[in-house]
Amino acid sequence: MLFPGEEDFGMIPLEVMSYGIPIIAYKKGGALETVVENKKEVSESSGIFFNQQNIESLQKALDNFNKIEENFNPSWIRKHAEKFEESNFLQSFSQTIDKLIQK
Repeated sequence: MLFPGEEDFGMIPLEVMSYGIPIIAYKKGGALETVVENKKEVSESSGIFFNQQNIESLQKALDNFNKIEENFNPSWIRKHAEKFEESNFLQSFSQTIDKLIQK
């Protein structure tokens, strides 16, 4: 999936990653929190970034993606996306509140 925009949270990439699909994302905004680019171990990545919203930067990312596309692990991508599920958020939020109350 190509995600060329800047979004506060990165919900669209997360929804796509929940299907095990890697993302090519603009390196700004919420994508920085949801997309993992691991250049050393692509099988532990959920996508790649491009740095500027111009043709050259995007083309470089697309060329790189075409070279490494087969190395992405759909199962790893799905598990990464699961970390952002609502139930995980609520549990983490509750634990943080409990810790603050105990102080």
